[in-house]
Amino acid sequence: MTDYENFPRMNCEDLKQLLDADERPIIVDTRDSRAYRSGHIPGAINVSYSAAADPMEWQMMLASLPGGKLTVIYCD
Repeated sequence: MTDYENFPRMNCEDLKQLLDADERPIIVDTRDSRAYRSGHIPGAINVSYSAAADPMEWQMMLASLPGGKLTVIYCD
């Protein structure tokens, strides 16, 4: 399992600055599809995360994202 505390974090204001500067990171919304449909950051893709699901499947979905580009992952 990955130690997510070692990943850099950003707040909403930091992300807004990136988006306002036209620097389009890959934005991944990890909430369930119902929450995603009710509203999400424009351009975000939904890769729903569930602790009960097979972690390999989730990791494979994330691995399929383009490399070499800033990826922002958010949840509730």
